[in-house]
Amino acid sequence: DCTDAPQVTAYPSSPAIVGAASWIKDEAPQVADYFSKVGLSNAQISALLVYGDENKADAAATAENFLKTEEAVWTKWVPADVAEKVKASLG
Repeated sequence: DCTDAPQVTAYPSSPAIVGAASWIKDEAPQVADYFSKVGLSNAQISALLVYGDENKADAAATAENFLKTEEAVWTKWVPADVAEKVKASLG
């Protein structure tokens, strides 16, 4: 166990790049559209990691919490009918 008081550390921002095969645009335009919209900032990713750590949550529980608490973020990534189905499934 570490007995030192927590310290601030700094890691440089690293962009995450979403990539897909070139045929996706023609053969799966809805997927290509989703990929063009999806994105999270470093702060948002850090918040997800903190939630998972503090709540001992696995990836599925962390994702569910994100969907429940960050509706304003993820609903911009999907069509309205899909967003409504996701929200309904969350109960």
